[in-house]
Amino acid sequence: MKPTLLGAMLALVPALAVAQQPAPTPSQSKPSAEVKANADVQASAKLDAAKAALVRAGRAQPDQQEVALAARAMERGATDAQIEALAKHAPADRSLAVSFNVLTTLAVRGVSLDSAVATVAAKLDAKATDEQIASLAGAVKPAGANAPAKPDLDAGVSAGANATVGGVGKAAAGVAGSVLPKKP
Repeated sequence: MKPTLLGAMLALVPALAVAQQPAPTPSQSKPSAEVKANADVQASAKLDAAKAALVRAGRAQPDQQEVALAARAMERGATDAQIEALAKHAPADRSLAVSFNVLTTLAVRGVSLDSAVATVAAKLDAKATDEQIASLAGAVKPAGANAPAKPDLDAGVSAGANATVGGVGKAAAGVAGSVLPKKP
């Protein structure tokens, strides 16, 4: 089909509509100082609650990374009681960084936090390695989901072995979080 003048003009309409929109003002593009201060207070409260939960679980001096990852799980809906319960399933000298990372990833994917805590706790009770616990993040899909779950790229957990390409079940061998184009 030959390109026509009308076709070319119609192709430009969306671009013109975007170009005519006013640029956001500085107050629209950046959060206000009040909003930012409120977010900082909430983040600090989550860190304090996470640290307190770890101390109650028997960790006298919780590692800062564990506290930060526990707080991140709490931002995704985990309670301090769930953080404490999970921490009680690990020996005091074992890092919970991977466990909290997996908990957050599962929460992002729609797995109920009670179920996620129970699953990770069972792995800790079985003395599973960090790699075995991390594999939980790639193996679980939200209930009722037909499409593959999208990996939480900043969770630090590789989902490469369990990723599917185009929903047809082909493994994306070792490529975590990548999207491959469909072949024509």
